Amino acid sequence: MRPPTPLDREARNRGTSVYFPSQVIPMLPEVLSNGLCSLNPQVDRLCMVCEMTVFVERPPDGLQILRSGDELSRASDLHQSLAYSAGDQDLREQYAPLVKHLEELHNLYKVLDKAREERGGISFESEEAKFIFNAERRIERIEQTQRNDAHKLIEECMILANISAARFVEKAKEPALFRIHDKPSTEAITSFRSVLAELGLELPGGNKPEPRDYAELLESVADRPDAEMLQTMLLRSMKQAIYDPENRGHFGLALQSYAHFTSPIRRYPDLTLHRAIKYLLAKEQGHQGNTTEPAATIIRWKRCCNWVSTVRWRNVVPTKQRAMWLTG
Repeated sequence: MRPPTPLDREARNRGTSVYFPSQVIPMLPEVLSNGLCSLNPQVDRLCMVCEMTVFVERPPDGLQILRSGDELSRASDLHQSLAYSAGDQDLREQYAPLVKHLEELHNLYKVLDKAREERGGISFESEEAKFIFNAERRIERIEQTQRNDAHKLIEECMILANISAARFVEKAKEPALFRIHDKPSTEAITSFRSVLAELGLELPGGNKPEPRDYAELLESVADRPDAEMLQTMLLRSMKQAIYDPENRGHFGLALQSYAHFTSPIRRYPDLTLHRAIKYLLAKEQGHQGNTTEPAATIIRWKRCCNWVSTVRWRNVVPTKQRAMWLTG
């Protein structure tokens, strides 16, 4: 995926892969997105490894990003076995060599979840609608799916990789697209508080509530029958997250540095971040020339991030709104 090839231009124009209930419109051709670049069962894949040391009592340290040159990483078995539950003895026996690693990952998840809570990051609980279609591609039924610890484990590990990648390029002062979530506007806070007041609720934090204040509110209403509605209202009171080369932090996650790194085959900003990292790794190894250099100047970064944010909003939001309408 090198610029300025037609393949790269098409990926940039699409911005992201778009997911509908019955189909996916991929950012990259399916031979790449579903084949050569995808984590498919029982196949090896080249990957970029984010290696770090995580301490229980303090933030991740010892960050190192490695490009898997001659080494291959077989991630499919681990990816498959993450679906196991503690009570599924057959799966535990089938993936016996991996169970210990999964248990360590689960312990890591607990540490990361606690760290998010302590820094005040907002954690949303949601049920996603799964649409079951018949042979005529009409909706036969709708099922609700809930996240379990396996999903949350993967999410926390992905967030950790995103944080590490953002810090890596920021430390090197390399231009990159950060994932920015700005603080809510004063008007949005006032409007949200007015609605809460009618329900006998309040958002703490005075004129400038912090992520921790929103997290405390969500926790306090978790057992209410209208908890999902209140969570939706809270989300709508916040600003839309965007991509920007100027790092201003991520309000919702309560993070100073954050970027999208984990999905380069379905999000163009992730792809540009991988290019920036590969450029830095090549420089560290003494390589010269521009074969791995980031494609965009800072002005092109801005154009790219604004376009991607628009594409994401245009494609994702209507789909989610229709799903919510159908599921009530």
